[in-house]
Amino acid sequence: MNKKSIPYLVVVHPASGKTAVYNRDYQLMFENASKVLVDFAQRQHPRLRQNGFMLSYPDQQPSWMSDGIKQECMSCFCYDDGTKIAELRKIPLG
Repeated sequence: MNKKSIPYLVVVHPASGKTAVYNRDYQLMFENASKVLVDFAQRQHPRLRQNGFMLSYPDQQPSWMSDGIKQECMSCFCYDDGTKIAELRKIPLG
């Protein structure tokens, strides 16, 4: 299983509902995650949630990101280093 093709980090701006999805290398995979993926990321690992948006390179920014809303975002990780293959397969891809 290639972890670069599995959503690793889901960033949500709660006020607007905008989202961005990143792979394990923190490369932007896509914007506009499905409700299923967002719900999964928010409930899967509560200990892996963080307030704010932490990625700063220009190619890591979703089109909707601005400095003014970075702290309003929630960063939710879908898995960690200890996640088993069977659990990785349960992560929604969209």
